[in-house]
Amino acid sequence: MRDCPRHTQKDFEEAAEQRLGPLALELELDSFQAVWLLHQAALAARQHLERTALTGFDLTWTQFEVLWHIWLFGEQEPRCIAREIGLSNSATTNITSDLEDRGYLTRRPDTADKRR
Repeated sequence: MRDCPRHTQKDFEEAAEQRLGPLALELELDSFQAVWLLHQAALAARQHLERTALTGFDLTWTQFEVLWHIWLFGEQEPRCIAREIGLSNSATTNITSDLEDRGYLTRRPDTADKRR
């Protein structure tokens, strides 16, 4: 299996100019590049946290996000958490069920609507 390449700033510039051709001059490539670099930095930080801090708790980044959101904002319906951190409702339900099974949180059903 081959290693995946690590793309540099120069790689970004060359690829963007090659793919966009004359249109590249009309677009603000610096803005696109800044967003891409921020994304890459966030991804590297996330991977670092998963390999170091979260591995001792056997948590994925997404599980941590759910717990962090609940810790910051308190008890909420899973659908609200899903919307806030960009997950599907079903993914959030699965994550909260797993976290509950492992003792990281307690879910309390809504008395008026058992689906909540």
